[in-house]
Amino acid sequence: MKRWMLNVMMAVMLSLTLSPPAGAVTAWWMEPGILVEADEAVTPARTSGQRLTVTSANNSLSTARALTVGGTPVDGVIVTGMKSWYAVAAEDGPGYIRIGATGPLLIEDAIELPGQVPAAFGPWSRKSVAPQRGAALIETSMISVTDLARIRKAQRGLIRISTESTTPVAYRISFVSELPESRIGSAYGPGSAANQYILALANGGPLTDLYRTTRIRYTRERAVALREQLFGKGDASSQFFRVHQKDLSLDPNVSDGLPAQHIILSDDQSRHWAFLITCEQRDGLWVVVDARKDPDLSDAEVAAIVRRDQEASGNFRSGEAGQSTGALPVKPLPGSKTKGK
Repeated sequence: MKRWMLNVMMAVMLSLTLSPPAGAVTAWWMEPGILVEADEAVTPARTSGQRLTVTSANNSLSTARALTVGGTPVDGVIVTGMKSWYAVAAEDGPGYIRIGATGPLLIEDAIELPGQVPAAFGPWSRKSVAPQRGAALIETSMISVTDLARIRKAQRGLIRISTESTTPVAYRISFVSELPESRIGSAYGPGSAANQYILALANGGPLTDLYRTTRIRYTRERAVALREQLFGKGDASSQFFRVHQKDLSLDPNVSDGLPAQHIILSDDQSRHWAFLITCEQRDGLWVVVDARKDPDLSDAEVAAIVRRDQEASGNFRSGEAGQSTGALPVKPLPGSKTKGK
């Protein structure tokens, strides 16, 4: 089959998979850029088809409405020239802020700097969102600013919502401890999901990194046992890992879209591993469902692939650059030990 025919078939299958059920409230989920079925946490109580009354009770810093992790979602309606303010306590969370809206929004967040009178803020982060592809809502999510507030020893973080729309925009904001399972996975294909998964294991990262690639809640003991099964027991920790491509003749745009991923790793201690990682698509996102040592590659074949890339890129242990490379350097994920949330 010619490549263009394969690409067309994959595009059609993907569009069918990502289409929400008939009759569902559709949302354009901004971060991965896909259509999804909106859930209760992001579906405003009032929609554009109803008469909307503008909400003005929290239109200033002094009247900012408090959000608590796991609390009831809050609804609001704004038009151009207005701002809606929300506050999250530094000791609350960690978690995510999820927002759904019927029209365009500008969403900003910042921390309130400690000991400042009158109140002063750190830099505001900003993002503009709007429904796309005929969706009834825009959905967006972001890591709660409570983490930054704790690091900077601030009392609270602030969220500010506004719009340029002259037509009232209804929205719903929720503060949740974790994204729903239907929002867990990679929107960028099985190659991305498999790489994130194996590097999370290799680096002994937080358990949440494994959950976000598998939808499985691992205990520390189970994660350690899995790492030992794939990487070996009692090995010294590595400072960094490098990913190698099994066959340089394959187009990454095609191979990264295959459910079965062949991943080869080497480290700074001249060790190497080859894995076969199987992914499947759920709710339009890719998750890892199985990982094992690659049965199709012998240790000698893996060593040859690693040596091929070392010769092409120079001595990667000393940082000497070559003319070309078949491997991608990868920085370790945060955290040197496996730990819980």
